[in-house]
Amino acid sequence: VREVYRHGVGTSVSNPTADQPSVPAEVDEQLTPRERQVLSHIVQGYSNSGIAAALVIEPKTVKNHINRIYSKLELNNRYEAITSVLGQRRE
Repeated sequence: VREVYRHGVGTSVSNPTADQPSVPAEVDEQLTPRERQVLSHIVQGYSNSGIAAALVIEPKTVKNHINRIYSKLELNNRYEAITSVLGQRRE
């Protein structure tokens, strides 16, 4: 996960979809398109303010999306969000 943060933060904000990890089908079905975008940016290592800038939305909106993602996927934090997308979620 540390490597994701180290390398993901350097991803170009002008083209954040270039290296987006694919979201597993079971996760994809539960989230709205915007929530999938936010989750993808989380996996790439973006901060909330970085996600807001990349998606041209308010930081408070990012927090709202993240809270809904956590609720829908029964997650508690970014680590769990990242590992769920990367297929390494600990039970």
